[in-house]
Amino acid sequence: MSDIVREVSELLGDEAAADNDNPHHTKLEDLVNRSTAVREQLYRSADEGLTRGRELLQEAQELFDARVGELSRDSSEYSNSSVLKDERLHPFIRCLGVCQCTLGMAYAANGEYKQSEAALRKSLVWFNGLGDEVSAVDACVEMGEVCRRLGEWSEALKFLRDAIRIFRKVESKSGQSRALTNIGVVFWALQRFDESIKFHRAALAVAKEDGNLRLQARALSNAGLVYTHVENFSRAAKCFDTAAKLSKNIGDHRGEARELNNKGMLYLRAERYDSAGEAFRAAHAAFQRLRDNDGLISTGFNLGALAERVKDFTEAHEAYDRVLKTARVHGRRDAMLIALKHLAILHWYSGETVKSMEDSREALKIALERKDRRSESRLLAHIGNLYARLGDHDRSRQYFDRSLQVDREIGEDRGQAETLQQIGAGYADLDNHRAALDYHRKSLEIIRELGDAQALAAALENVADAYRALKEINQSLELYKRGLRKRRDSKDRSGEARCLRKIGSVLAESGRPEQAIECFSAAREIQRTAKGIPAEDILETLIGLGEALDISGEVQGALRSFNEALAFAGGIDEPERDASVLRVHQALADFYERNGEVAKAYEHHKNFYRAERKIRSSEQREHIKSLRVLYDIERSEKEQEIEFLRSEHLEHQESNEEKQALAKVSSLLRRKELLNTMQQWISELSETPDEQLRERVDAIAASFEELRRTHTEADGEDDSYASVHDDFIAVLRRQFPALSATELRVAALIKLNLNVNEISRIVNLSVRSVEMYHQRIRKQLGLEKETDLAHMLNVIEADRASGDAA
Repeated sequence: MSDIVREVSELLGDEAAADNDNPHHTKLEDLVNRSTAVREQLYRSADEGLTRGRELLQEAQELFDARVGELSRDSSEYSNSSVLKDERLHPFIRCLGVCQCTLGMAYAANGEYKQSEAALRKSLVWFNGLGDEVSAVDACVEMGEVCRRLGEWSEALKFLRDAIRIFRKVESKSGQSRALTNIGVVFWALQRFDESIKFHRAALAVAKEDGNLRLQARALSNAGLVYTHVENFSRAAKCFDTAAKLSKNIGDHRGEARELNNKGMLYLRAERYDSAGEAFRAAHAAFQRLRDNDGLISTGFNLGALAERVKDFTEAHEAYDRVLKTARVHGRRDAMLIALKHLAILHWYSGETVKSMEDSREALKIALERKDRRSESRLLAHIGNLYARLGDHDRSRQYFDRSLQVDREIGEDRGQAETLQQIGAGYADLDNHRAALDYHRKSLEIIRELGDAQALAAALENVADAYRALKEINQSLELYKRGLRKRRDSKDRSGEARCLRKIGSVLAESGRPEQAIECFSAAREIQRTAKGIPAEDILETLIGLGEALDISGEVQGALRSFNEALAFAGGIDEPERDASVLRVHQALADFYERNGEVAKAYEHHKNFYRAERKIRSSEQREHIKSLRVLYDIERSEKEQEIEFLRSEHLEHQESNEEKQALAKVSSLLRRKELLNTMQQWISELSETPDEQLRERVDAIAASFEELRRTHTEADGEDDSYASVHDDFIAVLRRQFPALSATELRVAALIKLNLNVNEISRIVNLSVRSVEMYHQRIRKQLGLEKETDLAHMLNVIEADRASGDAA
């Protein structure tokens, strides 16, 4: 930044060179130095940095405008193109660019990336117009980071490559290392891991040449994250350990804490959950000592993810709730959005639909404010799922349609595919399988273009399920087989077992039990060894295998399979257990009935009906609960709408009262001015030499004086000024009983933003007297000199109005 200060000094011109005490030179240098200080402190307090960044930009703009005023009477002639031609303005433009860049960095530190992008682009317009690449380089690096955050990958790479070119030109090793590291992060986000590692290594090499330990630590840390992602855990650990040592050597305690957090992520990826928990908690404690809010938020999210992984949802909820509170206090809307989305999902899984809806709506509001269309789309889809769970399919479809519309507008193909699948699933629940098929096929068409093997396998399964429900067996089998191949290609053992089970079911239904047995047996073998198999899949495989064995005549084998299914169903956790037991009793009843064992069939039928009654009772309770939830949601929406309308009505009412008050005062002013004018005319006419005319004038004057006296008395009796805001006057009199009647009348007029001259004419007092009343009122209210009296009176009025509303 010292280069910028020097260039600003040189470009001030001959006058500045002759006089180092030139006020412009001093102010510009001060602004640039203060801007540098703000940038260095951004990682400590993003909120304060944003406030100071705005102040700096305002000062730079005022300085620029003042200089324009010195050079020309008409500042409007200075368009962007013309100011760039005037070399006398170049240092002021450069200073504007520097402050604009600082503001952009402050927005980025605060997580407001759209605003950051706009500010940085403005700074680049000024720097590029001046042809000043050196000043522009910081903005280029920051633009690369911001574009990366916004998912604008090609733009990010363009700016970062420009930055590297400039850094090489000015032989800045540290700058090159920063830019190379950021490019590595972009390639990591694009999942181009080999290229990412290459750039991080290049950044490390340049930082070593420069002897910059901080940048070496940063390059190693980012390389470690990439190695973690590709599960090269030994190299990742080595990178983190070396980065931690470098951070310790330079006294960077924040860097040490960051590496602890990174090691926690490594252990989490390696499924070493105890070690991950220790690392995250140690990092969290370190960030607490440092009062590093960004670090606390990061470790909070990681602790939540760890708790979710080990299925400790209470701990996960507490972790995300802590993040949300921290983010609220420090205005981190980006972190609030992510925390609310996690909480909404947790509440969804725990069956707390109302809380999930509340979190989703608050998150949606933030997403709309931040213009985060991706989050907006996913939240709309989640709310759609919530309404589907509650049985309100019309409203569910409305939210899904809105989600689809957003995804189409932003070109988010994966989001469109997911939403189409959810709509299809909704139609399947309503037994409208033809409509479900249409939506699943649309989703399949989109996913084919994405090249995601697992997503394609799931889409093929969905379409096959719809064909199976429509009894179109051949199409169903073909698609299940294609899905099975995709599952095997992507080494998805759970998905492979599920596809085999479904193929076995279709084969059994179509009269091919031997082939069905092979498929069920293969599925069961996979389920015995693979992790993460849903209980429902295992149960269906056992029942399907039993039915296929029964059809093929292997009665004992079928019975073993059914009994294994019954034992497995009894071990399933609530609330799925009852439905699973019901399913097995139904299969066993059918089995014994087919094999002529009526007593056993009867026993299982009884067990089936007991379980069915229990489930129906539970379903009725759930239905009543859903209706209650829907009622609570709609009541909350109506209350919010009523509150909005009430607030709008109060604002409209206050606006009308204000207009009426101003109209009364305006009318009063006109009347008094007219009376004063008439009095002046009478005085002039009374000096006429015509005695008869003078007598008539005197009679008119007497009548006029009676009219003035009556008017004044009416003012005193009626207190017209107080009637303008009689409630306000009453409150003011109650809070400040020492105020006289005249002071109350003057206060009412001050509140209407009338000036001293206007008030003096209304109350028939001199300007000096009104000014004295001003001082008395300020003293009674206990106001400091810098406090605006009219503003304070309006605050009192606002407090009164809010009290009335409450």
